[in-house]
Amino acid sequence: MSSSMRVMLRTSILASSICLLASVVHAGDQGDPTPSCDAQRLWIQYRDANCLYYGMGEGTIAGIDAGECMRNMTQARARELEGLGHK
Repeated sequence: MSSSMRVMLRTSILASSICLLASVVHAGDQGDPTPSCDAQRLWIQYRDANCLYYGMGEGTIAGIDAGECMRNMTQARARELEGLGHK
């Protein structure tokens, strides 16, 4: 599986996990999990736009830089969200 495919898969899993977690957390009250899901969707848009900058560079290394940007940002986001559950 290519690096970009792994990032896309992780992103999909991450987004699904956020929405699932939000719905479980708010199951017993009148809270709305939508803001958490919306925030994750907006973060994905931000990540994609940010990494596009790297992909617009010159030469074949630009694609590698863009892929590395996606991987690093997705990994950092997963760690950030994992830490939220421990507070």
